[in-house]
Amino acid sequence: LHVVTDAATGKKLYEYQGVKNGIGNTQYSGQVTLTTTQSGSTFTLNDGARGNHKTYNLNHGSSGTGTLYSQTNDTWGNGTNSNAATAGADAHYGAAVTWDFYKNTFGR
Repeated sequence: LHVVTDAATGKKLYEYQGVKNGIGNTQYSGQVTLTTTQSGSTFTLNDGARGNHKTYNLNHGSSGTGTLYSQTNDTWGNGTNSNAATAGADAHYGAAVTWDFYKNTFGR
């Protein structure tokens, strides 16, 4: 939830929900729900519900910082290996499932 306030009065001007639910077409888990973030007309693989986890595209590399997955629609990948957003959806979904496992099993 984002809240914009007047700096002089502290009065709330407006609020909006930045966390969205996108669709991931993964290679390994089929079609899944992904928690994403929207800013303007851009969606990113940034999970605001799970510690702001972000998924980056390393462009077939194995190290480095990469670039944050971002696009103008909230449907990620097509389920094939040749689509970079498919790999992003798989990684983002896997991180969310892992987060949920540790939270639900160990309370952290």
